[in-house]
Amino acid sequence: MLLRPFLCVMILCVWVGSGQAATPDDALQDAEPKKIVVIATETARGEWENGIFTPLKPEFRFRFEIDEERATAKLTEMTRLKNDTVIDQPVEYIIASVDEGNGLNILLITEARRNQRVLTLIGKPGALATEVILLGENFFEYSKAASGRLYLSTGTIKRPVSVGDDAVRQLRDAREKRQKKVR
Repeated sequence: MLLRPFLCVMILCVWVGSGQAATPDDALQDAEPKKIVVIATETARGEWENGIFTPLKPEFRFRFEIDEERATAKLTEMTRLKNDTVIDQPVEYIIASVDEGNGLNILLITEARRNQRVLTLIGKPGALATEVILLGENFFEYSKAASGRLYLSTGTIKRPVSVGDDAVRQLRDAREKRQKKVR
């Protein structure tokens, strides 16, 4: 008796989740290149350890280079917000899925985040750590399991730009910093 509803639910789950993984072949079907830069800034963060959640102040800004044609992403810059110091911790990710925001998954997402394209990134920043990151069009969610702790953060995303446009922005920012030092 219970087997039939169970199988129907399982078939529905497989159908809803099917066809969402990004593969190089899928990405190559798109006409325009999809290599972009995303700047994500924390607005809240915390740590979960031994059943206790400790809220913390936002601490980092992340710069990701996203290459959908190859279904990869890279963390190219991690900046500490309080003093603008750059932490050298390059991490490579795979794009595990791309949700266009128009399927049945919208029922699971808050209204403010519906109808957004969301990339799911998975990476290994160290031997004992695994990260899962959701990058939406105006938000990100971050989680890392490492050393018996779960690190969580959420934040905002600047409008994604092309790699070339971001290089121009970086040069302009560096020139402005040099000019401030001279004054």
